[in-house]
Amino acid sequence: MNHNSLRSVLDEHPINKCSFIEHWSTDRAKKEHFVLWLEAQATLTISFGRCLARIWTDLPYELYKESRAFHHLTQLESWGADMPETHGEYYRELVESLGVDIGSALQTCPEGTFRFSEFRRKLSDKYGAEVALLTVLYGNELGNLRIFKALKIAMENIPALADAPKGYINAHLEDEEADSKIMFDLVELLLSRHTPDSSQMIWVTAETALKEFLNVRLAAFEELFERFN
Repeated sequence: MNHNSLRSVLDEHPINKCSFIEHWSTDRAKKEHFVLWLEAQATLTISFGRCLARIWTDLPYELYKESRAFHHLTQLESWGADMPETHGEYYRELVESLGVDIGSALQTCPEGTFRFSEFRRKLSDKYGAEVALLTVLYGNELGNLRIFKALKIAMENIPALADAPKGYINAHLEDEEADSKIMFDLVELLLSRHTPDSSQMIWVTAETALKEFLNVRLAAFEELFERFN
């Protein structure tokens, strides 16, 4: 079992053809649907930095030099970081342009979205840093490419979104592959510290975790899509 097996799990999962993702390329997609997604995204945008920070705290102390790039990535994804061009800053710019109140959005987060947020945040606690990294690498970073490509189509095709800032969408499409490389290199380093049997168990567990990750995320999308109708 290896990276190819996890790639297959991602590529073959029903989430890739779910109604939520396919909706954005149809003439039924509307600005209010995009706003509903954006409101749900408030919880996910804030919680992802916490997910990465939790993984960071579980990394071996001996890898403090090798894991600097991941630490920098964690800072970029964390709200409140005094750094330019973070996803959080791009998100604030987009929601302000569309009149979304982040505080209200956090309080009215859909149940499925919150459940996915909590599942992702607790990955390292449940599975350990290696499995958490593999799960986020495939389920979140590479998985986001399909999702945000669909959302970019919506922003290009929905007239009411024509003047909305594109930074939040574009940052995901531009950063995810580079972020994936950082996680890939770090997880390879972590696995090199294990015995073959231990590494195999990590791969097996990561496949289970990734399937669960995608299932929970799909359920969140399905719940959100129901609000479009």
